[in-house]
Amino acid sequence: PENAIPDARISADKISFRLENHGSYVIEPQGYQNIPLFLFFNPAEKDVPAPDAPGVRYFGPGVHSPGKIELQSNETLYLASGAIVEAVVWAQGDHIKICGHGILTQRSFPRAHVRHCVDFFHCNHVEMRDFVLTDPCFWSIVLRDCSDVQMDRVRICGGRMLNDDGIDICNTTDVTIRNCFIRTQDDNIAIKGHVDEIDLLQVPAEVNETSFSPDSRGVKNVLVENCIFWCDFANVIRVGYECIAEAMENVVMRNCDVVHVSDIFRSPEEYWAHAVWYLQASHRMPMRNFLFEGWRIRVEIPKILLLKAVAMECPPWSDFGSICHCTFRNIAITGDGGDILIAGHDAASPVENITLENVTVNGQKIDGDYARLTVGDFASNICFA
Repeated sequence: PENAIPDARISADKISFRLENHGSYVIEPQGYQNIPLFLFFNPAEKDVPAPDAPGVRYFGPGVHSPGKIELQSNETLYLASGAIVEAVVWAQGDHIKICGHGILTQRSFPRAHVRHCVDFFHCNHVEMRDFVLTDPCFWSIVLRDCSDVQMDRVRICGGRMLNDDGIDICNTTDVTIRNCFIRTQDDNIAIKGHVDEIDLLQVPAEVNETSFSPDSRGVKNVLVENCIFWCDFANVIRVGYECIAEAMENVVMRNCDVVHVSDIFRSPEEYWAHAVWYLQASHRMPMRNFLFEGWRIRVEIPKILLLKAVAMECPPWSDFGSICHCTFRNIAITGDGGDILIAGHDAASPVENITLENVTVNGQKIDGDYARLTVGDFASNICFA
């Protein structure tokens, strides 16, 4: 990573180093890849709330098992350094905050006990910072029909089961995610649109009718920067599949590191492929104005899928979407370069104006002659600036 551990001294039984910058660090001694050490180096806290302050749910050092924590407008959940809180969090309202250097965990919950670990529903002005979330038993942090969300230095340590998505941005606008670390078995970040906000597992019959027109709030104005991703099985970034939204647009993800990608390779044509970036536009929804810039991707397995950008149909939702104006700039891949598939479906569902600018594999730029590039029908203006 850009803030890699400097001047590490390695001997037979010891690694010595000095950290100069705040951030997230991953240490994997040779032969111990499955038991890494994560170091989360935070700046000193400011504006720590008092335990008895109005609107504060305060958890001090020690183990706490409150079960379910419900947050409403103008409330703060504070996890003090040394606190381990076994709970799920459900929030609805405005000006809600989760902060502190403590740990929120689902380690004691069976998989079927909860749907989402931290669930924000119809919330405006949300802040999350500094805490660690471990052992999610379903989607980790979910934003449903929210606006103005700020996340900084949130660390998600999952990987124990499928469906443990890191951050799901559903029908939500104006999201900023900075300095986060996400390890999950499933998608690290997923952008979705759902027509049914009460129970995402229920799909109304009219969704499948060809006359149905998506009118749910779109996902707009998303910024992700200075993050570290580790995906054990699925996709690092997945946009779409559930596309019940007016659009997904104005998404910027920059200066990020991918330290591990799925080692389960599936052909780019497979429905459940695993990619670094999987853009799957369905249900007549447009994806537009995406920028992925300044990424560093480390690949240590024989074969991966780097990018899949396609118009596709995702049952039970009907029909195909479209993708346009998507740029990948200054991307450095170390190791295997990975497959790229770009394809539309028909004239009404194209994929167009895709730019790969200074995307390199071991220092060699990818261009139109890249051997692992496939451009399908109804895909146009694929540029290598």
